[in-house]
Amino acid sequence: MPPDADFVIYNETYRVLVCQRCQISIRSLYGHLFETHGAELLLLQRYAILDRFADKALLDQETATLDELPRPYTAPVPDIQVYRNGLACTAYPKVLCGEKGIVKHCKREHGWGAHRGPGRPQRQRAEAAMWRTD
Repeated sequence: MPPDADFVIYNETYRVLVCQRCQISIRSLYGHLFETHGAELLLLQRYAILDRFADKALLDQETATLDELPRPYTAPVPDIQVYRNGLACTAYPKVLCGEKGIVKHCKREHGWGAHRGPGRPQRQRAEAAMWRTD
């Protein structure tokens, strides 16, 4: 069996590609293979992986409807690392790691921060309204 045989797998239920080494879902297979694993895999191996998954229908996470996304508080997607520092958007079923990610999401998707008045925002009140940590 070639060393790249199980490097990436396809999860049919969620229509995502999963990198077995990084334990993450992959948005750009080409970018992930060449930027993250360029030193590990030969060029031919990377192109073989790209060819193997070229015909798979992948879920576009940016344009997916709520019915296509995993429901909040369901079992984790198999083969993907579970992180305990997720912040969940209160208006949309999106969970991101770290405060930077959730702030960026809230600004882009909900216009958060665009209608503030003068002065420094009260951090705890703003956070409580836009995301939760449970």
